[in-house]
Amino acid sequence: MLFKNPLTQEVKASSSKISWLWCLLFGAFYFMFKGNWKHVLLYPIFAICTLSISMFVYPFLVKDINNAKHLRSGWSPYYPNVENNC
Repeated sequence: MLFKNPLTQEVKASSSKISWLWCLLFGAFYFMFKGNWKHVLLYPIFAICTLSISMFVYPFLVKDINNAKHLRSGWSPYYPNVENNC
């Protein structure tokens, strides 16, 4: 999904189609690369508490986590084919 910064008009993709793979392979380092520090800390805590089961669940949630981070940061959804984007 694309997001647009209302102040700078920068357009940025929150995640790609294979973000789940990068999260599965690199774990908390993926969130560090994306700048999502809350999940950098939560990833190992959940992994310890669930005996590593969460490491296989997180990749399915990574797209929603990245989208929510951008929305909380004030970015607005951007649809390039629509005339009046915010």
